[in-house]
Amino acid sequence: MKKPIFLIAQLLLITGCLTAGYDFSEYRNSPFQWVYPEYFYKAIIIDVEKSNPDETFSKIEFFGLSAYAPDNFKKTENQTNENTLSFKSDSSELFVVSLETGDVLMGTEGSRQREKDYYSAFSSVKEWYRKMYSLTPDIITETTPIGDLWLIHAKGMYFDDTNKIEIYKGDSFVAYVKYFKKDNLYLNMEMAIFHNKLPDKKFVKVAFRTSKINAKAFLETLE
Repeated sequence: MKKPIFLIAQLLLITGCLTAGYDFSEYRNSPFQWVYPEYFYKAIIIDVEKSNPDETFSKIEFFGLSAYAPDNFKKTENQTNENTLSFKSDSSELFVVSLETGDVLMGTEGSRQREKDYYSAFSSVKEWYRKMYSLTPDIITETTPIGDLWLIHAKGMYFDDTNKIEIYKGDSFVAYVKYFKKDNLYLNMEMAIFHNKLPDKKFVKVAFRTSKINAKAFLETLE
């Protein structure tokens, strides 16, 4: 029988940790031992009110939405994917905006059958993000659904390269932001935006490789 992909990845992760001083002597009896700090990541919630952009910022448009970015960020030519836009500065900093469906997160029919416990924890991509950024081992009781336990367990991998997470809420959107560790050579921040204006079951993901854009300031100009 084909093993669930995310379980295989977890086993590989565990194997590496055996040499890092973690005690997995009881892992065979229970995989839920919460030895990694990422399991306890819980996003603070920040309310966002619309504000005027900096004078040196210009409007950018993407998939029916808009926000403001520094003037020197221009949309690159020869966009090869209609669902992906990239904006680059004259100093080679950039950010990439993509329109996502979340099909990978929701899994295939086969994976949902094989991993019923995990997929029972969420019925939409938005719920996956909400729980991933909110649930921690601290909330676990005897009645906690097994699906939520597996979702918390998945935080160990999903936030492995992350040092902080936040949730931003506006009147018409919610954005989930994670900040990458400094040893990430490619990105320093990523956000998933669920906006009322977007088509049903779609969201926007923005990946940043620049220190010139602040998450809160960017989202304060989102409309």
